[in-house]
Amino acid sequence: MNKTEFTLEEIKNDCSDLELSILELYLKRKKQKEICELLNIKRGAIDTLVKKYKLTRFRDRANYTIDTTTLNRNNPYIWYVLGLFASDGNVYDMEKCTRVQFCLDDEEVLYHIKEILGFTGEVKKYFKAGKDRYQLMITNSKLVSFLEDTFKQNCRHKTETLLFPENIPSEECIIMFLRGFIEGDGSFRALHNSKYYRFSIYCKSEQFILKFKNVIESIIGKECSLYNNSTIELSSKEDNYKLYKFLYEKFENKYYMNRKYERAKAHIIAYENELKI
Repeated sequence: MNKTEFTLEEIKNDCSDLELSILELYLKRKKQKEICELLNIKRGAIDTLVKKYKLTRFRDRANYTIDTTTLNRNNPYIWYVLGLFASDGNVYDMEKCTRVQFCLDDEEVLYHIKEILGFTGEVKKYFKAGKDRYQLMITNSKLVSFLEDTFKQNCRHKTETLLFPENIPSEECIIMFLRGFIEGDGSFRALHNSKYYRFSIYCKSEQFILKFKNVIESIIGKECSLYNNSTIELSSKEDNYKLYKFLYEKFENKYYMNRKYERAKAHIIAYENELKI
């Protein structure tokens, strides 16, 4: 039996009482000398435990977990995470593990991801290009596998090769995937009159943007503009209205980016008031 591939729960169940005491202190980032003093043991006991389960492979993963039952294609909320990953997420290999990372300007969206995944880690703030940004880093092999199964590709270098997911299982899932991707990379830009907002989105992957264009056209009921096989733009108030209604009113829930939600709702209200005149 290869115990170096055990999950944290499996390790805890396999440990002796002494090993479990060492593990608990190890996960609290206690130094070897402190563990030895607290448990009255020699360093060899710690070294044996580390080697037995190869603990250095997953120090972060052991501390922070996700609820893997959420990784279900029929779960509409996981599609919000998938949309955000497609726009603002990445996978990269570290020396001992593979990490999924999300970086955004809007803190609340990362808390949505954290809640949807049941992730026990923290959202972190950092300063870049003159402003605060936020990141969420998750080390979990099942999440990586789920991402690659969904997008049917290696997700480590996806900027120009991103594939649009096939066979999204329901309209609610489509809504949440579009909402996540648009909130990550889309723009709701104010027109001359601040009551109205024009949608545009940019993606370097030609395959993805063409499939995305087909979905948008099915929502608004006509062809939309595509520039340089990378940018979609909706120019009419009615087209933007139809898209915003689909994104935020057809399947209402609490998972959205507040500033884009407010712009979409302002456009909806303004257009419906105009229709009443």
